[in-house]
Amino acid sequence: LSFGLPAIVPRVGMTEDVLGGTDAGILYDPATEGTLLAAMRTLLARKDNGTIGQMSEAALARAREQEWPDLAETLYSGL
Repeated sequence: LSFGLPAIVPRVGMTEDVLGGTDAGILYDPATEGTLLAAMRTLLARKDNGTIGQMSEAALARAREQEWPDLAETLYSGL
């Protein structure tokens, strides 16, 4: 996120807290076959149709919203 790159992340633990409700990336269900591939295809389609820039801006904005000490606590509390 801090490089302005949209992320494709499994919907587990705290990932919903970080990416949910944002356009900073795509969450997929790791328990459902084909969802990672679908997420990758969605991201590539956004690249092809020219809307990947919006996701990049959202990724960078989301990274800037996070304070790393707070994010570390969020990550740790999810264990």
